[in-house]
Amino acid sequence: MKNLLFLLLITFTAIITKAQTILFSDNFDSYTSGQLLVQQNHVDWDTWSHSAGGAEDAPISNTYSSSSPNSLHINTSSDIIYKFLNQTTGHFEIAFDIFIPSSSPGAYFNMQHYFNPGIEWAFECYFSNDSTGYILVGGTTYNFTYPENNWFGIEGNINLNSDSIYLKIDNTIIASWPFHYVDNNTDGVCQLGSINFYSASPTGSGDYYIDNFVFTEIVPAELPEIEVLSDSVINETVNYQTGGTHQFTINNNGGTPLQYRIIPSYTIPNPDSTSIGSDTLYYCGNNYTSIVFGDATEIAVAAGFPSENIQDHIGRTINQIDVTLFSVIGIAEAKIIVATMGNMEVPGPGEIIYEQIFTPVNGKNQVQLTNPVLIDGSDFWVGFIYTVAPGYEGVSSIGCDNSVSGYYGNWYKTDAAWNRLSSNNPTLPYAWNIWVHIDGTPINPWMNISPNSGSINSNSSKNITINLGADDIQLNDQKSGKIHIHSNDFFNSSIVLDINVNFTISINENKEIEISIYPNPTSDNINISSQQINKVEIYNISSQKVFEQTYNSNFITISTDNLKSGVYFVKIITESGSGTKKVIIK
Repeated sequence: MKNLLFLLLITFTAIITKAQTILFSDNFDSYTSGQLLVQQNHVDWDTWSHSAGGAEDAPISNTYSSSSPNSLHINTSSDIIYKFLNQTTGHFEIAFDIFIPSSSPGAYFNMQHYFNPGIEWAFECYFSNDSTGYILVGGTTYNFTYPENNWFGIEGNINLNSDSIYLKIDNTIIASWPFHYVDNNTDGVCQLGSINFYSASPTGSGDYYIDNFVFTEIVPAELPEIEVLSDSVINETVNYQTGGTHQFTINNNGGTPLQYRIIPSYTIPNPDSTSIGSDTLYYCGNNYTSIVFGDATEIAVAAGFPSENIQDHIGRTINQIDVTLFSVIGIAEAKIIVATMGNMEVPGPGEIIYEQIFTPVNGKNQVQLTNPVLIDGSDFWVGFIYTVAPGYEGVSSIGCDNSVSGYYGNWYKTDAAWNRLSSNNPTLPYAWNIWVHIDGTPINPWMNISPNSGSINSNSSKNITINLGADDIQLNDQKSGKIHIHSNDFFNSSIVLDINVNFTISINENKEIEISIYPNPTSDNINISSQQINKVEIYNISSQKVFEQTYNSNFITISTDNLKSGVYFVKIITESGSGTKKVIIK
């Protein structure tokens, strides 16, 4: 199914020649001339800000074409994206024809290391209006010439397996370099994300035409593929005093390592927001400066708080958020935001779950939330978004601390994608002046997951254990929550399991029931003796029930003929309680 999904997403056309596969091609002849590309095909093409039919969309034209009748016209504010789905392995070729009229200021395109643009520019290619141009990559420029007012070809040959690329313009190789390089330095990731055709050039807004775009697979990519062996709803009954465990398995059925991270969150029906003296989460210190974002018309900044850093605050609420702004006269609207964490493929803030308009003032803005936001154990981000009135671009500035840095403290967005300030601007390792005030009484987390993160090699598995219980659990407590499984599987990056736990008595008068299971290990039969046995259930290592039988006896024998070799858990239920024993079947 995963491969089929991939084919459907990119409207796959199977053409195989000499072991090469054309994954996607577009000569733009199937579209209506004069209408916009992404508005006609939003499955394969996108704009930088995901705005089909907007100013960034580009028209189909029949003025020029390399293969009659149509081509794609990049002009004025065009900003077109084709996504390669964040490939990390494989060998590919991206080819297209380009026409730059002599009347045009020039042309420009770039490639991105992430399919969501704006995180890392793999390289940039500029065309001037004098038949010269240059590639910017690794902080170096490579010059070339091109035939102005004529169609010519561009080919990028990208081998992710060897971390290499060469770029050919008009049948001439201009340069080759390690593909993990970025435009201004050599510190990037070896990942094929997207290509961007933008209306720009060294001397002004570009005006050019694209035709015969082809994305070819020379050596197939290998991707991680997650499979979680578990019921979507986990129901457990455990002893309220000693707790218990639940196990499930994560498989990687793909060809490259699967990175995973597992986070529990808690259902808290009636959170206690009683004031106990507000605590504050922040990354900034007491040194202050500010940053201006040039000509941006919408600016967002945020600080993130991952699950592992907020365990002492689960069950509490976010009641107030403080941010610092200067020169606010040009701000048209400002909103405080709380967001989820992005997935492993797209870092930074994810879905906005709360927003509140506030009237900005110069200096610290202390915004009391109308509806406090519950901290349920999940990662969260806090920040603000503001829009700039026409003519006031570059006037307002955002407060930050120029003596503190950290991965989660300085994210921003001025277009489609979130970025770290210190990633794109290494000279600015600052943290935003963002303070998160939380209040109320925390709960004692009753789930602990082991291991909660790691890597799984291709065609391998990892057994995950959820430890259930806490010191303050009472008899007959009923708890529920969710298990969030994040991974670098592009097609299945987030899986959520529901979990319900009943904390009851599974021992008699606080003493474990006596159970005897032998032989162990065994290859033929399992012999069980205990007080009155009512029921036996057997689970495999993936927590799947493989045997269930009711009894009325103190001694029973179960054949293992139908059970494969491996580790099993035998649950014995009696009138006085229950107990579980591990058995190895050879």
